[in-house]
Amino acid sequence: MKSLKLNSARYPGGISSVKLLGTDRQLYFERNADALTIKLPDNLPEQVAYSFKIFST
Repeated sequence: MKSLKLNSARYPGGISSVKLLGTDRQLYFERNADALTIKLPDNLPEQVAYSFKIFST
């Protein structure tokens, strides 16, 4: 998600964790100057879309 990149004007605050809604899973993420990248688990059910909850620091 390029809109949530590090030091973005839209979201300048820190990100402490990312969860997949509908589960208790915390997801691995990386935030750098280009984008916020979220790694999805391999065994997810196939769906049209996924929703995430992003927690700030």
